[in-house]
Amino acid sequence: MNPLLRKENPHRLKAIPWNEIKLEHYMPAFEEALRIARKEMEELKNNPEAPTFENTIMAMEDGGVELEYAATVYFNLLGAHSDAEFKALAQKISPMMAEFNSQIATDPKIFERVKAVYDAESGRQSQARTTR
Repeated sequence: MNPLLRKENPHRLKAIPWNEIKLEHYMPAFEEALRIARKEMEELKNNPEAPTFENTIMAMEDGGVELEYAATVYFNLLGAHSDAEFKALAQKISPMMAEFNSQIATDPKIFERVKAVYDAESGRQSQARTTR
């Protein structure tokens, strides 16, 4: 099993299993983590419920756990200790991450959900100020 995709970390302190992670684990982990994160964003976009802080903002914040873990492990190691092969992998991973983040930032359905939450929160704050 790819240690970057393991659901449970067996270490008692949840330490990253550096000794198990190999260069060949990164690309499959990023591909799978991006697949999962895209699925989560599709579910968010197509949620038939009215946008709320919990089902929109928190869903975005709590989503992409696998992607965040793989990216944290990879980019920390890239910055601390890497060779030419490891750096070359960044030339593949970084554009994948940038494309995914751009898709989220520019998606009109996600924008509308976030805007609806913002507008609802702004309306509550304005209403609270006028009733004081």
